[in-house]
Amino acid sequence: MAMALLCAVWLVAGAVGHDPWKTDDAVHLGIVYSLLQDGGWLIPKIAGEPWAGTAPLYHWVSAVVATPMQWLLPLHDAARLATALFGGLTLIALSGTARTLYDRDAGLAAPLLAIGTLGLLVPLHDAHPVPALLACQALSYWGLSKLGKHPVGGGILLGLGLGGGFLADGLTAIAITAPLLLLLGTPRWRETRPWQGLLVASAVALPLALSWPLALHFADESHLAAWWSNELRLLTPGLAKSAVGDLLELFGWAAFPVWPIAGWALWAHRRRLAEPAFLLPLAGTLIGLVWLLSREARALHALPALLPLILLAAAGAGRLRRGAANALDWFGMTTFTLAAGLVWLGASAMLAGWPPKLARNFAKLAPGFTAELSWFAMTVALAATAAWLFALARLPRSPWRAVTHWAIGVAVAWVLLVALWLPWVDYGKSYRPVAAALLAALPEGRGCIARSGLGLPQRASLDYFAGIRTIAPPDGRRQCRLLLAQGSPREEAQPGWTKIWEGNRPGDKNERLRLYRKN
Repeated sequence: MAMALLCAVWLVAGAVGHDPWKTDDAVHLGIVYSLLQDGGWLIPKIAGEPWAGTAPLYHWVSAVVATPMQWLLPLHDAARLATALFGGLTLIALSGTARTLYDRDAGLAAPLLAIGTLGLLVPLHDAHPVPALLACQALSYWGLSKLGKHPVGGGILLGLGLGGGFLADGLTAIAITAPLLLLLGTPRWRETRPWQGLLVASAVALPLALSWPLALHFADESHLAAWWSNELRLLTPGLAKSAVGDLLELFGWAAFPVWPIAGWALWAHRRRLAEPAFLLPLAGTLIGLVWLLSREARALHALPALLPLILLAAAGAGRLRRGAANALDWFGMTTFTLAAGLVWLGASAMLAGWPPKLARNFAKLAPGFTAELSWFAMTVALAATAAWLFALARLPRSPWRAVTHWAIGVAVAWVLLVALWLPWVDYGKSYRPVAAALLAALPEGRGCIARSGLGLPQRASLDYFAGIRTIAPPDGRRQCRLLLAQGSPREEAQPGWTKIWEGNRPGDKNERLRLYRKN
């Protein structure tokens, strides 16, 4: 019960309570908004215009979840609950996989390790197809782990993971999961006779994966071609984009603290690495690392390696040597106690102006922001702090104490940030005030609005907050007497146009929106 409560709090905190944020959050919530406003569930759209940059599974689920919840929550919060659902499915599938591969204790440790993995914190709280991809990846691992002893159940899980993954993130899901099927030909795995389960998986995965592309082929073949071309481009390795050192540094913090625990598990079980229980997550981790090393240095690209690494760590977390376990325990307790204190200090600076230097820094980063005391948020923050102090004082000594402390510490620090700092963060990341100011500046009988340099997050946010939709060049400049341009302050000149409005998000001096009227 306590485990379920911890997981639920961690998943929901930060998923609700704030506007769509730049960049990915605003883009994908904009797709959900266009889907609900304009219909046409086959083709993702941003501000009413088709966008071939994504597969639709996350947006479908998000729209289905949001529709009955809008009486209780704003659309963006209700839609973002899909992220929490996919995150919960990821934790359940990780637990089931670890239990199948190892034992019951490992099944309990896997969700704790996932909560404590730093690289999963933001992706599992944003509106993005990644949570759907991770959930399907976890289902694939669960299905593979059960394929020998439970061919029907394992085959169904594997099929859902492969087919659903393709609907969630296209060829990326296939690239990080399908190579694992080659393991079925290894000697130890052939002994389990996995072929019946593989047939079941194929019968589930193929119709599921092909359902959307086939429907899209008959509805809009040109959009299918554009999406497929984009998928092939994304699949092309970008070896020259980032230095290997930068990628490994990124992976070092994104996979902390599971990578040292997983390393210990591999050493402790080094004579069993050919067994499916260790070969599966080890191969998955290597595939994820190859994927990362062929991409740009972005945290999202490290995610495919995190789930199999968590499984390896679950096999070793209960067998850490006493010195290593105590060191991790003390490091976690010290780190998150300090983090909680710093979050409270920041809240004091925003609400009471003390310490003054810190208060000035907060004001400089978000000019015009005025903090208001929320008794609900304060109650949540106090409860989270009390829970942390209770965990420090009463958690019994066990092989899992370090992992449990770390997971609780991450959850508490995250809840404190959400409860005490979220209004300040939202003030700087939301386009709501910019959209309102632009809407007020539009002249009567404005007609259409052309755009220049306007990015996807801005287009999605202006549509969501103010119903403002723009027309792409060159048609927009010919047809419209208004022009909305985005760029840095130096990108000012628009020959033949007169500027009538300018705005930006608080604290952002580089990105500006400017409205022009044709001379």
